[in-house]
Amino acid sequence: MTNYSDLTTRPWNSYISQIKTIIIAGITSIGARAFNGCSSLASITIPNSITFIGDGCFYNCSSLASITIPNKVTTIGTECFRDCSSLASITIPNSVTTIWPGCFKGCTAFTSITIPNSITFIAGDGFSNCPALTSITFNGSQPTMTVNSFSLGTSTNPATATVYSSGWANATVFTSTIIGSYTTLSYVTV
Repeated sequence: MTNYSDLTTRPWNSYISQIKTIIIAGITSIGARAFNGCSSLASITIPNSITFIGDGCFYNCSSLASITIPNKVTTIGTECFRDCSSLASITIPNSVTTIWPGCFKGCTAFTSITIPNSITFIAGDGFSNCPALTSITFNGSQPTMTVNSFSLGTSTNPATATVYSSGWANATVFTSTIIGSYTTLSYVTV
């Protein structure tokens, strides 16, 4: 599927706020910003043929509540699910190795997330502005993370996240710090 740097060139652009369901077939990638701003999108079926989901593809799909990413997907682009404020559940397959910047930023309905053992890097803002996120499970080795890979809660209501991990070579202590209007979850290896 084509990348859409100019959103007005999407064939469905004049109907973007009315799209409620998307069924994808016959392609191996979903282009950048293809469904950006589909505020009524509640359901999407991503076939097993998909290996790549482009930058900002589902940015601001504020009605999307859950999604399963197929096992063949290797790349979920930068800000792919940013500001999907109803997204409470997502399954990240073991084929994905990196959470790119802002990928799940603003997913305010997330309460828990499981990071598969394939993830080796979580970029800045990967899970920032996720105030309801209170449970983070890592199913593998400790990934490389930046200081602001996770930000939870607010300055007046800091979040407490329980972090579960297995298979990490060193003990890891997670701390939270209030920065601006959110709490940043960072780690110190001891």
